[in-house]
Amino acid sequence: MTHHEQQAQALAAALPEAVLEALGRGDEPAFRAALAALPLAEQQRVQQILVQLQQHATPEQLVAALPDDFRAAMARDDAEAAQDIFDALSAAEQDRVAHIMNLLQQAHAAAESDESAAELSIADVLENFESLLQAIATVALGNDEQRAEVEQILVTVEQRGWRLSEATGRIWAGERDATSLTSDLDEQDALLVMRTLAIIAESEDE
Repeated sequence: MTHHEQQAQALAAALPEAVLEALGRGDEPAFRAALAALPLAEQQRVQQILVQLQQHATPEQLVAALPDDFRAAMARDDAEAAQDIFDALSAAEQDRVAHIMNLLQQAHAAAESDESAAELSIADVLENFESLLQAIATVALGNDEQRAEVEQILVTVEQRGWRLSEATGRIWAGERDATSLTSDLDEQDALLVMRTLAIIAESEDE
């Protein structure tokens, strides 16, 4: 169990039993009734716990926590209906829904940021290895002048966790099947091997 899961479990255990049971069933009317039956101070405590739980939730769990009709309107991209439903909610429920929507926006922004970082990382890897890949391709095309130097560089990069030596040897031996050459490699190593094959193919076509 992760640290976040442990925290979420501890928070859920602090909820009143009737509230927890209603949440477990996804029974919104029962949840509201159970919450309304609590003293004001306890209602505030429960709302604080729910806010904390939502901060540990996945986007799917956050969406599931939205009111059914509001969620359906959002799924239809019906902003007008969603706004009408939101306006009809109690002030406390509006705060809860607004908080969930804010968390969803943050999750979406974080996901986009992660995707951009991954794309940048791949571009950086290709740029950093381009001169080595060009040299590997040059040897594969029959020019052995840089072979010893390339072999030394490959030893160094292997020590840093990259796995290019075996595929390079096979390419130098004449193998060109990308699927076979990359079958045991991770995404970035495979990308470098495929780039090497592309350089070779481009040179052979000239």
